[in-house]
Amino acid sequence: MLFKQELTRITPVYVSLVSHNEENEKRFGSLDERKGYLEFRASLSRFAHMLKRYNASYNWQSDWRFLRTVEKFDKGDVLNSTAGKNIVRYLKEDLGFEVDPHAHETRYNYADVAYLIERLGVKPSKVVGGFSYDPPIWEKFRNPLQGRVYDYAWRAEILWGAAVPGHRAGRDDFSSGIWKPRDKYHFTEHDENSNLIYIGTGYLFDTTGGWIKNLVSKIKSGELPQDRIYTATVIMIEDRLKEGGDALFNRWENTIRELNEYAKRGEIVWAGLSQVVDIWREKYNSEPNRYVGGRP
Repeated sequence: MLFKQELTRITPVYVSLVSHNEENEKRFGSLDERKGYLEFRASLSRFAHMLKRYNASYNWQSDWRFLRTVEKFDKGDVLNSTAGKNIVRYLKEDLGFEVDPHAHETRYNYADVAYLIERLGVKPSKVVGGFSYDPPIWEKFRNPLQGRVYDYAWRAEILWGAAVPGHRAGRDDFSSGIWKPRDKYHFTEHDENSNLIYIGTGYLFDTTGGWIKNLVSKIKSGELPQDRIYTATVIMIEDRLKEGGDALFNRWENTIRELNEYAKRGEIVWAGLSQVVDIWREKYNSEPNRYVGGRP
C-alpha cells in the first residue's frame, strides 16, 4: 500500500532506508561459520523489527555472499524466530520490506544475485542497488542482463545509488529527486524516452538525518519549489551494526525515532524505492526533478 500525502499542505521528502551487506571476505569471514552467521542474522532481524515498529520503509540490498550463506545455514531450528521462513522470505513476506540485488560484480553479477534471491523464495525487485556512473557502466542495464555464474536473465527498471568506485573524494551523486538519465555522457539530464528511472539518494551517508531535516526546512520556507518530488536515503552498513552492538543500534533507533516525528507531521513519507517510483508516477505525473543539495 502506498503512502498518501496531500500536496495542498507541504510537499514531503520521500525517505528510503537502505542497508548493504558486501562480498568482501575480510569483513564477512565469520559468515562461513554457523555461529558467525547466526550472530549476523540476529542483528539484521533486530534492526528490521525496529524499523517495523516505527513504520519505516526498508530496502534490504544483498550481495551474493550473504545469500549463499542463507542457503547453507538458514534451516531447521534457525527458522523458529522467523515464522518458519528463511530470513530473506521473512523480510519480504512478514515484514513487508523490499529486497533488491546489490553486486560489486567481481564474480557474481547483478543477474546472478537476483537469481540467488529468487532461489531463496523471493522475487527480486527491479532496482539496481548501487552502481558506477563514473566510469559510466550503467547503460548495460537498459537490456536484460545475463548471469555470469547462472543461466538466468534479470532486467532492471530503477537505478539507485550512483557512485564512483571506492566512493572517492565525495564524487558520488548526492542529488535528490527522480529523472530518466539520457545516456552515459549525460547522466543527470532527463530523457522522457529512456527506459531507466533514477532515484536520487540525497546525502545518504548522513546517519543522523540532518541532511533530510535541512531539506524539509528548505521546502517549508519556500527556498525550494513545492509540488515537485524530493527523495532522500539513509544507508546502514550491516556488518557495522553487528560490530557496534547495542550502542550503535540505539543510535540508529534514535535517528529513526526523530525522523518518524517528521513523518507524523507529513513532512517526510517513508517509502521503499519501488514505492517512490509509483508515487512519482501517480502524484507527480512523472515530472522530473533534480535538486543538488551537496553535503550538510
